[in-house]
Amino acid sequence: MDMSDFKQPSLDRCEYYLAAQAAIFRRFDAMRQTRSCKYGGGNEVKQWGYEIEACAAEALVAKWLGVYWFAVSQSPTVLPGDAGQVEVRHTAHKNGHLMLYPSDKENSRFVLVAGNIPDLEIKGWIVAKEGMKTCYYRTKAKDGVVCDGWWVPQNILKKPEELAL
Repeated sequence: MDMSDFKQPSLDRCEYYLAAQAAIFRRFDAMRQTRSCKYGGGNEVKQWGYEIEACAAEALVAKWLGVYWFAVSQSPTVLPGDAGQVEVRHTAHKNGHLMLYPSDKENSRFVLVAGNIPDLEIKGWIVAKEGMKTCYYRTKAKDGVVCDGWWVPQNILKKPEELAL
């Protein structure tokens, strides 16, 4: 897919609704399996909102890439990525970092989406091993949860149009 003429995508009302439905399914599934948020997701009430924003970010990237978004899956760990072959990370902060975690596969490509519904924006992407540098690693407490990982600044990310599939 030629990404050379990048145009910031957007979701319509129905696509946001689908993302919210997927988030509800994922939260109930996590609660049923007593899975806690591993990476600083905050309290249970806030986690619902985070999940909706993250699902919308995945849907946005899938739409941009022209790939089917597996909004819910019985076996999400066997999927190749959140949106086709890429992983998606979301931050509510327009100038926020792309978070990478020790459990991330170093050859996976990660796309950063920043903002809040309905103002989501694809900021860029990186191969995990390129972002897993000592200078980006830090520990930070977020809502009482320790969040260890690589906080990759946006100026290090490759431009969206440079992503080749």
